[in-house]
Amino acid sequence: MHPTKRRILYFCIAAIAFINAFAFLAINAFFLGGGVASEIRNGHYYLNNHGRFTEVSRLVYLYADIHFWVTWILILIGSFAVGRAVRLRRQL
Repeated sequence: MHPTKRRILYFCIAAIAFINAFAFLAINAFFLGGGVASEIRNGHYYLNNHGRFTEVSRLVYLYADIHFWVTWILILIGSFAVGRAVRLRRQL
């Protein structure tokens, strides 16, 4: 693949990671009432947002937990992609 096309691909991957991180913040913090799937007490599921706990259903809890980990993985991949794109820009 041509280096210019690879550079564009890397920036697209980084943009997807950035958009996902923004979606994570918007959905979990504003709509679900918590940022992180925090704990399970007596069969009740809670999301935590700066010490304020919100009880949610099991499915919402699992969604928040999975989205949290996917977001961190995409941030790592996006950071790597930006580094590769910058390195390719120097080569061009």
